[in-house]
Amino acid sequence: MKPANGVCFKMNNALFDEKEAGQYLSIFGEDKMGCLWQEFLQDTTETLETIESQDREDIRLKFHSWRSSAKVFGLKSFVQQCENIENMAINGENIENIKKTIDNCKKIFHNAQKEANRFFKRCSYGKISNAK
Repeated sequence: MKPANGVCFKMNNALFDEKEAGQYLSIFGEDKMGCLWQEFLQDTTETLETIESQDREDIRLKFHSWRSSAKVFGLKSFVQQCENIENMAINGENIENIKKTIDNCKKIFHNAQKEANRFFKRCSYGKISNAK
């Protein structure tokens, strides 16, 4: 499916990297990428609500997983925060400091996913074009 105007606008900033998302889009295809994005968005949004109540190892594992998944969608600021939190957990950082970083990470994810949604909508990829 081609963009309605024939052009996808470049959206590279601290939050979102269109080039990264576009590379994976060419690998997975539009429909699969749209489905993967929706699943990632739902899982991450839901899990971020309760992640702070989990133990250090569960936090580490979740942020490790999100780090690689978020890269597929070009969420570069979220990827960086996930790596920071994963390293904090590995290095035995105080859990309160980890929780403060998680709070910041939630804000970054919220803003980064808005940029990704704009990209997917603007480019009319897969099921994203129908998202509100």
